[in-house]
Order: sequence, then structure tokens, then C-alpha cells
Amino acid sequence: MAGGQAADWLIEQSNALADAHHEMSDVDREAIKTVLTRCKAVNVQRNHLAHSVAIGLRFNPAFQMVRSRRHKYSSDVRPFTLTDIRAVASELLSAGIALTDVMTEAVGRDLMDISEALFWEDSFGDDEDS
Repeated sequence: MAGGQAADWLIEQSNALADAHHEMSDVDREAIKTVLTRCKAVNVQRNHLAHSVAIGLRFNPAFQMVRSRRHKYSSDVRPFTLTDIRAVASELLSAGIALTDVMTEAVGRDLMDISEALFWEDSFGDDEDS
């Protein structure tokens, strides 16, 4: 599901999967969705930093991050200081760790390891080869 997909698409799909997974408790579902909301918010900031042109001015300690917007004539300009950029990086890391933690709590450590998940799928899947 994840290969080559945009982060915002993955976040939306993950929200939908959390809603559709009826075996999961409401507490686990809400914990996952709360962290996904966090991921979505920091991804917006990350996108602005990653897809903008940084302009530094001698008299201003903040970089002016300039981004063009599709079908709009004006540019989206936002100031980001080095402290702001570090805060975005820190929140990306923190949200990723939090998502791993709530997912591990919801599905268990064994299923968080893809090789373990595939082992169980192979063990209890269709037995057409025999």
C-alpha cells in the first residue's frame, strides 16, 4: 500500500483503515486517529519547507519560504526561522514514533514486524499449493 504514495494519501488511507478495522478497540482506533491528525498537521509544514524556495534576507533572521500555488497568481510566502525548521523536524520524528507506539499497542508487536505478519498470513492463508 505504501510504495511511492504521497504521505497525505497514506495518512487518509490509514484513517480509513482504522475506521474499517472492527476488531480494534475504540480506544486504540481513537489513539491511532489522534496521532494521524498530528502526522497530517506536521506533514503540511514539511511540504511547505520541502517544496518551497528559501530566500534569506540580511536584515531578517527568518527564511522566507516562497511557494507557487496551482491556479493562483500570488505566491504563498511564509517565514521560517532555523528554530521553526528544527521544530518541524522534531515533530516529524516524534509523530512517527508516536504512531509506531499506538500501532504496536493496537495490533501487537508481532504484527508490527512485516516478516512476522507475512509468516502468519502464509501459515493461515489459502492452502492451494498442497
